[in-house]
Amino acid sequence: MDISPALLGQWQNLAIEGMLRALDPKQKDPLPLINHRLSRLIEKKVGGATGKLEKRLRAIQKTKAATL
Repeated sequence: MDISPALLGQWQNLAIEGMLRALDPKQKDPLPLINHRLSRLIEKKVGGATGKLEKRLRAIQKTKAATL
């Protein structure tokens, strides 16, 4: 890619400013509502991954406890 370093620096600064603005806890803008189906899908995906991770963690802990 042939992008000038100055332009790349500007893009980087804009991206960092956007991320900091998005993470700012003082932001008073209300969050946009998401679709009910989308929120259920997110909960399902997050809950499923967490459950699998918890099972895996318990299995590792049992293995380590058995070897000690």
